[in-house]
Amino acid sequence: RGIKDMRYGLEHPTSLPDHVRLHVAGATVTSDPRHLIGIFAGDLVIRESSARAMPGEDPENTLIVGGVNHASVPRDRTAIDSIISWLGV
Repeated sequence: RGIKDMRYGLEHPTSLPDHVRLHVAGATVTSDPRHLIGIFAGDLVIRESSARAMPGEDPENTLIVGGVNHASVPRDRTAIDSIISWLGV
């Protein structure tokens, strides 16, 4: 049920307190995330459009890694560096 709940992203955007920032990390198997195959295949589990939690999110808090599948995102250096930066570590 959880995967089906998120297949179109967050349907009912949640109000976040002012001190909470939303960050999004997603991936596409094509090196260019805008490539037609990348748009339809996503990271082979989740489409990039579904990975985005809310429309209009801050581009500084959004990362879409190209050329990566779903299982590889946690090991991707770009994703790791972005998460470290977001955490302020």
